Amino acid sequence: IVLAKLLREKPELQKYQHESKNPLDERRGVVAEDVGKKFFSVDGEELMRNLTEEDARRLIEIHKEVKTKFIKEMIDIFASPEKHQMKNKEGEDILIKSVFRK
Repeated sequence: IVLAKLLREKPELQKYQHESKNPLDERRGVVAEDVGKKFFSVDGEELMRNLTEEDARRLIEIHKEVKTKFIKEMIDIFASPEKHQMKNKEGEDILIKSVFRK
């Protein structure tokens, strides 16, 4: 997620990114919310050779932002589970707290 955000911000680095031409489907055993998504990979060695010091700092900042957002979201899920939904195997929206009750 962190690297993907940096690549969006820095179009000149996107040449090191490769995206799968085959979207995910049920045959690969993926969860419902991932159906239709694509894999992406990065030529890490080449990217690292071309990162500036500022790019490295930005990666650290993005990581902190993502981590902070994740922690706040998890706290909110546990504090107010009735406000959060997820998709079940059938693709239906269900309250996230119903999963924790099982």
